[in-house]
Amino acid sequence: MAAGLLLVSGNLLAQNCSVDASPMSFGGLEATPGPAVDSAGSITVNCDAPASYLVRLDAGLHSNGQFIARKMSRIQGTESMEYNLYRDASRTLIWGDGTGGSSAVQGTSPGFPQTISLYGRIYGGQNLRIGDYTDIVTVTIDW
Repeated sequence: MAAGLLLVSGNLLAQNCSVDASPMSFGGLEATPGPAVDSAGSITVNCDAPASYLVRLDAGLHSNGQFIARKMSRIQGTESMEYNLYRDASRTLIWGDGTGGSSAVQGTSPGFPQTISLYGRIYGGQNLRIGDYTDIVTVTIDW
């Protein structure tokens, strides 16, 4: 019987990823019920080394955790406007955290910034009060 010692070494490099989201604006809308209004924005993922990542969005500040219809709240009012955020230009895949009918975006960073498109839609047929509506959606990245 023989015994030996094998020295194994490795170097784990600290890896950092960050995420940056541009504000999405739908512009001016008619107060009377009309067609859906679309907009687009982007989210940039930046990892300092190659990494797999998952980008999740929460349901927003005014949606009570519901992804089916996110809500913007009227500033200085109690009314809300229904909208949603999507992963695809056809606006069929709700971008969320993987619960409630939503899905997150998976990707692989090559070690430099990558831009991911984000699509929004205010649902048509809403009878809204005049004013400014807003929501805050938190973006989270796991790597």
